Amino acid sequence: MTSVPQAWATLLELLATLAGQYREDFRQAVIHAGLAREPVGILLHAGDVDPKPLAAADLLACVPYYAQASFTVPMQRLAAGGWLEPAGNDAFRLTDKGRAATNSMYAAARNRLALLAPLPPADLERLAQLLRRLLVACQSNPVVTDQSCLAASGNAASWREPTPMATIARVLEALTNCRCDAHRAAWRPTGLDGPTWEAFTWLWEGRADSAASLFEWSAKQPHPRAFGAAEYAACLAALTARGLCAPDSADHFALTDSGRALRQSIEDQTDAIFFAAWAELTPTEIDDLAGRARAIIEGSKDSQ
Repeated sequence: MTSVPQAWATLLELLATLAGQYREDFRQAVIHAGLAREPVGILLHAGDVDPKPLAAADLLACVPYYAQASFTVPMQRLAAGGWLEPAGNDAFRLTDKGRAATNSMYAAARNRLALLAPLPPADLERLAQLLRRLLVACQSNPVVTDQSCLAASGNAASWREPTPMATIARVLEALTNCRCDAHRAAWRPTGLDGPTWEAFTWLWEGRADSAASLFEWSAKQPHPRAFGAAEYAACLAALTARGLCAPDSADHFALTDSGRALRQSIEDQTDAIFFAAWAELTPTEIDDLAGRARAIIEGSKDSQ
């Protein structure tokens, strides 16, 4: 039988496979909309919650690892280009131009997915149904009282996609948001703030070992955090004060035994919280879920 972690790994691989199928169509839609040099991700978030306005606070509730300017500045830039308009309280909503752009990008992805037939329609519909049940179970998880990532991605309310393949892709994306919400539920009780938690994680992963390298890693992310080396130095000071990391003579930081134990325990708690909802599916259904997902992955390879 397939374990829940194995099934989740397969679903993540499927999500990447489907994104690879429509990536070029999506890119062309971005170019056609005149957004090739614009912060498309922020515009898509606005499209996800349309017609409600979107504020930086909504995004920071989901990913509290950024400076507020990392969201407000792109929003202002999109407003200057006519894709967004102010909606009060530092929020923005789509204009007709922005709505047409987001609709065209999502249509490009949906149209490409509609052309894919890696499994018979009934098999795709069965996978979509299993994934839907799993998403509903995640939304009902009593431990995850803050579902800001689902809300910011437009997946908190009910929705309908035109094809089973589009449903599969959207539910997979929504499930990644569920895990994001589960992770926040796990680490928030540590009392660390978002930037310090992320700095802690980057030390744990070996991405960086100093304020300068934390800043460098942050700045080269697809969406830079808009913090400087001074802010990351403050994060390191907070972690050091808690005994979670320690510097060497050259001011390079490494996690202490306590730090490594805490970070691993939070990862384990995240999995426990997220995977609890999978009890909605029987072991046979999880096997079926993973098998159908694997068949789509393999079938997509054959179609390339």
